[in-house]
Amino acid sequence: MATDIIVKHRVTDFDSFKPGFEELVRVFAGETGAAGHHVHCDVEDRNNVVVTVRGVADASRARELFASPDFQEKMGAIGVCSAPDITFLNRVEELTY
Repeated sequence: MATDIIVKHRVTDFDSFKPGFEELVRVFAGETGAAGHHVHCDVEDRNNVVVTVRGVADASRARELFASPDFQEKMGAIGVCSAPDITFLNRVEELTY
């Protein structure tokens, strides 16, 4: 069963955050088997960011990464300035309209 992860956090500047995020998410995907992601910004404040990582094959490894001081440091280095709110979900349905 595919696991999706929703990560909500604040960044100091979205435009500065995005390039570093792209590099970090590739590493994350390589270590967890993630199939893709979506990035969302709050309509009124681009610095409130929600990332959905889709199709994570190894949720245990994802939890380890998020708990890792090294990974947390990398998140801070790309501009994440709040503690992330992380939710792991089992996908039960996916429809496209």
